[in-house]
Amino acid sequence: TAALALVMAVTGHTPVDTGTVKVAGFVLPTRGSAVRARTSLVRMEASETPVGDIRLALAGRPQLLALDAVDSVTDPVERRRIRAELTAALSRARVEERPFALVVSCVDPAGLDDLLPDSAEPTAVDLDAAARPARRPGAPATDSADTGLTDTDRAEHGAHLEKADAR
Repeated sequence: TAALALVMAVTGHTPVDTGTVKVAGFVLPTRGSAVRARTSLVRMEASETPVGDIRLALAGRPQLLALDAVDSVTDPVERRRIRAELTAALSRARVEERPFALVVSCVDPAGLDDLLPDSAEPTAVDLDAAARPARRPGAPATDSADTGLTDTDRAEHGAHLEKADAR
């Protein structure tokens, strides 16, 4: 998916198609190994133990943690445990005065409210924006993927951190 390609590229695991990207102070693709040493990636859909995999990814104190397909974790207890791990990681980074960011991919950003820490600062990236037809003047600002979300809904339920909205 486009979201997986994005998180893989941002963590230095696959090459960037065009241009350059700077992650953890290093330019991709030139410094891919340095980026990989400072980032962690958890593919939630493939994980049998999401919380354990997140703990393992955080053990190395990455500057960036990428979580792919977080909405594949549907158990409310697991989601609360993930939120607790991410909240603790953000707190540790602040106390240690070191950089820490999350890149989170999902299908529906509204489903992140119970998963991401309250203290996270939101930024959203919609990977479908380029593929969507232009909106007719005066037409309602609804999402073309038939989710029923308007642009206002998306703004109110935006990601708490960097995330890819891949349908």
